[in-house]
Amino acid sequence: MTEMKVYILLLMFGAILAAPQPERIMGGGMTLIQYFPFFVGVQHGIFGAWSQHCGGSLLSDHVVLTAASCLERHLAITLRVRVGASTNFGGDPMDVSDFKMHSSWNSPIYENDIGLIFLRRRAVQSSYVGFASIAGASYTVPDNAVVVSIGLGVIRPDGSTPDFLQRTNLNIVNQDTCRQRYAHLKTQPGYEDTPIITENVMCTGFLTNDGRGFCSGDFGGPIIVEDEFENKTVVGVASWTHRCGDAVYPGVSTRVSRYSQWIVENSRV
Repeated sequence: MTEMKVYILLLMFGAILAAPQPERIMGGGMTLIQYFPFFVGVQHGIFGAWSQHCGGSLLSDHVVLTAASCLERHLAITLRVRVGASTNFGGDPMDVSDFKMHSSWNSPIYENDIGLIFLRRRAVQSSYVGFASIAGASYTVPDNAVVVSIGLGVIRPDGSTPDFLQRTNLNIVNQDTCRQRYAHLKTQPGYEDTPIITENVMCTGFLTNDGRGFCSGDFGGPIIVEDEFENKTVVGVASWTHRCGDAVYPGVSTRVSRYSQWIVENSRV
């Protein structure tokens, strides 16, 4: 990894920057929130019936980083955020006061798929609740680097959901390889609307018959680099995938380093 890792202090709220099937972790294993205390589950519901919808990363005591695709066609009152929980229950469910999608979010092509959720009350830090470090503008992740994807989404094709938070290790896939594969898919009948792979995204997975990757219920969640000292940096926001854990088509995430300034400017006290 490059030495150009940049940490920018978010003075306005105390978080740290280190610089389309929409909505499952496939092929993962159980983990605990204590290892990823910034992870939150984004739920949607009506009339008190809540269900897992997306993931997110707690940036401060009241701001959550997620995907714009998780917020589109929703109202603040139909969303809530569960902090400090290794499951779809427990922890502290928190109401949403507002949210913001990137002004250039383009849903048909999944461009600028990033957003912020603002909590109605402030989360209290503990061993189960913490704030994420995210990639600054100069932060780069090399091809084949190992990253971690975590989430509470579906874990099997039959729609099964996990009892506990799941994690899986993935590799960064070469950008040109990813671009070429999705460009080919776009030429196939019925897939003409497949998004284009731009420099604003990163691709993750294994180009083997591995079956690991994020999927429904995991989108909006963090893609994480963990160093030898167990410091964790959020480098991506899970955005979309053609097929979950596919050996040909990697999962696609919003590249956080391309949006670090937007995150600073649009987070608020």
